[in-house]
Amino acid sequence: MRIRIGKLELKIPWEYLAALLIILLALTILLVWKANHERGETIRIMSEQTPLAAGKPSGTSMPYDDDSYYDVPDVDDEESKPGREPPGTLRVNINKAGMDELVALPYIGEVKARAVIEYREEHGPFNSIEDLLNVKGIGPKTLERIRDYIVLE
Repeated sequence: MRIRIGKLELKIPWEYLAALLIILLALTILLVWKANHERGETIRIMSEQTPLAAGKPSGTSMPYDDDSYYDVPDVDDEESKPGREPPGTLRVNINKAGMDELVALPYIGEVKARAVIEYREEHGPFNSIEDLLNVKGIGPKTLERIRDYIVLE
């Protein structure tokens, strides 16, 4: 095959041109694959696909050597956000609860738990859940967050 560039004329065998085209095609395919591969895919695991995700596996046929298993929450699931337990999981009687039980409530740390206990010792048992608003450090927002977890008895 002859290629003319200006006054210069080159004589190149067609096999070389075919090899060059094959190399260019392979590079194009590789670049397209790499661009698609780097974009990545989001893999969502549905709860129906992993029935044992939230609980300890039962049976000995599962390949678990220890107690490590994982519950993968959905990103858009309100109840799976940090610091939020689903209602009904934890119920604490605020008139009888000790420090450990109060600290187990979401958004209640040791300082607020101590304030609840001190208020209860000074003023007697709580008559309503809204009485918690009188405790230093507990405002309307905190009360709404813990309302599903507390009971009066």
